[in-house]
Amino acid sequence: MKRYMKPKTHLLVWLALGLAPRLSAQVVINEFLADNEGGLRTQAGDAADWIELANPGSEAVDLSGWYLTDRASDLTKWRIPDGTSIPAQGYLVVFADSSTNAVVGGELHASFSLSREGEYLGLVRPDGTSIAHEYAPSFPPQLRDISYGLSTPPEQELLGANTPVRYRVPTAEGAGPWREGVGSLGFSGALIETDVAEGLWGVNTRLDAEWSFTLESAPAASDQFTLWVRCADGFVATPEWRPVGFP
Repeated sequence: MKRYMKPKTHLLVWLALGLAPRLSAQVVINEFLADNEGGLRTQAGDAADWIELANPGSEAVDLSGWYLTDRASDLTKWRIPDGTSIPAQGYLVVFADSSTNAVVGGELHASFSLSREGEYLGLVRPDGTSIAHEYAPSFPPQLRDISYGLSTPPEQELLGANTPVRYRVPTAEGAGPWREGVGSLGFSGALIETDVAEGLWGVNTRLDAEWSFTLESAPAASDQFTLWVRCADGFVATPEWRPVGFP
């Protein structure tokens, strides 16, 4: 299905491609939330980051001495306390709130927090070197109160450096000729494919841009889009989705 996105901005705009996790063990990092505001709370009522481990196997797994870490260079950053196990077909939540106490009121609390900007996350076996499961080199930037993990649909890059784009600098009446370009729009810089500075200066602070792309999966499987904007001064973007047909 073809759709158009029409953000009204004079900035560098692109969609990011997510990285898939690598699996190599029975116990996995099934899901996590790196920007928690209105979600799961600790017993103390804090909206902390959290990590959910899952055991899809048919037997319980003793996690005593395993490790969780947000640094690939420090695989033993936080040690899971002795006596911790996860039942068959079960789950275990660890709050990642940089706590100095590993166990608080029966809850597990890691000594680190998660970065909503994206970072490494790994589950390590007791030898301190064998990685059971990891999101590497990093998980993508996260949205507030939206968890990410193995049940998250795979992402695909929709806009790239060679994606055709048409843009215009509207007049006071909202008109203006459309021009052709590719990739990102902005002022001079290494990340800019189409420089629009000359058209903007002395005319308007607004730029209308329209990129078109085709979804490879069925429309029902694509229910979330992430718009990334890098700017120097500020912006107002108004995405406008218009289905135009099926490939």
